[in-house]
Amino acid sequence: MILAAAPLTTNYTLMVAAARSARKAGFETHNRRRLATYLPHLQQSFQVCLRILELEGHQRNLEDLLNLNRHGVVLLDRFKRVVYANAAAETIFRGGDRVHARHGQLVLNDPNAERGFQRALDNALAFPAPAQAASYWTFRAPSHSGHSQLEFPVRPIH
Repeated sequence: MILAAAPLTTNYTLMVAAARSARKAGFETHNRRRLATYLPHLQQSFQVCLRILELEGHQRNLEDLLNLNRHGVVLLDRFKRVVYANAAAETIFRGGDRVHARHGQLVLNDPNAERGFQRALDNALAFPAPAQAASYWTFRAPSHSGHSQLEFPVRPIH
């Protein structure tokens, strides 16, 4: 049997055991070299897996915090597609009175407000941002059901 160990983090160690049947002779030198060659790759693969698990935990914590917010928070990619919406934003979308998502994109129900909103998104997504650009833009979408206006602060995150 060959036993190899490699540290992954301060809390985890990778242990690799290789055994042969009793009928076969022990491991030859080339078998030991091969395991020694593979061990750093296994070590790196497990380190990546642990980092991914850690980041997924951070993402869940961030989503939990954003869902505590009573205001809708929407994250758009550079193609203006919705990649994240917190629970409050989802509630606003379900109402369908002022804004909704169509084919993964935010759409305001008022055509005039929609044009202004799309211009704000275009300005926010311009990279690099124009020199005269504000740090953020706010648009107000009228309500047709008597609710208060819906405000959209649009802020680029480059």
